[in-house]
Amino acid sequence: DSVDSLNSFPRLTDVRLSGNPVADPVRGGIPRFVLIARLSKVEILNGSEVKPRERKESEIRYVRSVISKFHNNQEEVRRCHPRFYELQSLHGLEDERPSNGAAGPQKMGSGLLTVTLKCVG
Repeated sequence: DSVDSLNSFPRLTDVRLSGNPVADPVRGGIPRFVLIARLSKVEILNGSEVKPRERKESEIRYVRSVISKFHNNQEEVRRCHPRFYELQSLHGLEDERPSNGAAGPQKMGSGLLTVTLKCVG
């Protein structure tokens, strides 16, 4: 993919893809978190600083999204997501698998808590 090829330029730390269809999620482009995860050296993306916390969260989210989409298709992952295994190892996500229970995929609400707040006074 053209985005991954930008990693061939190790001193490229500031990338502006604004207005480019590749970075416009409305037109089917790549979301910011994916760009951050796929561009290892970028410190500024579309004029906004990529802070360490955003990078870490983006990389983890990216790994999880690839796992959920490609499951066990390692060849497809290697071909389409060159940084996947590096990021999976870096963040200790080796054992993560898509969360499927015995009855299939879990509902989003199954991992949520119910909190009741009462106003007293």
